Amino acid sequence: MSHRRFHPDNDAADAVRAQWLAPHERLEWIVSASPVFKMTRRRKTGKLKRPLPVRILLWTIGLPIYVFVYFASGAHEDAFDSGSSSAPTNVFAFGAQPHCQAAAVAGLKKGFWVLTDQRFAYLQAVSEEDAANGSRLGKLQRSADRLRKEFASPSLPPEQVRLKRILEFARHQLPAPQLTERKLSGSTVPRAIYERFLLQDGSGFDFYRGPAQR
Repeated sequence: MSHRRFHPDNDAADAVRAQWLAPHERLEWIVSASPVFKMTRRRKTGKLKRPLPVRILLWTIGLPIYVFVYFASGAHEDAFDSGSSSAPTNVFAFGAQPHCQAAAVAGLKKGFWVLTDQRFAYLQAVSEEDAANGSRLGKLQRSADRLRKEFASPSLPPEQVRLKRILEFARHQLPAPQLTERKLSGSTVPRAIYERFLLQDGSGFDFYRGPAQR
């Protein structure tokens, strides 16, 4: 039977109930948004920054070229004319060290956070078919197979996945989540309320809960 690509927004809850949830454990929520990183020596995408001397060298070489292309293309005019704002960030990942516990989610695809009455976790959906075919199929064939499943009919069942535990904590191992306010630049919501989950090393995640009251 054909399958479509696994999408955490639509399929994570069923996979969690089938593979991970313990008997009598109550699922509270699942969040599958890509986080913005506010973390030492990491970019917003979570990618590690190069050492400072390398960055200085690249800027010295690349800045004149960038400035020329920027003005030659007219991008500076678009920047002043657009005035557009983005939706508030759904999840922030933060930490004082580049390899803190929260950094474990950096660069992962098809991952999502799960909160139950007993546990807080970050799980990644690993395609069983991709894993099995990884050594047998060529790179081009695997890409074609992924593309086929990506555009398959939504009515088809999702591909079989295995849930990999990236982070997992019992609720009693972590401080109780607290509400915190964040100032958001370039957003339709200038100030927003987030629910903060601190991990054992002081790093953690902020989940958007709505605009702050003015």
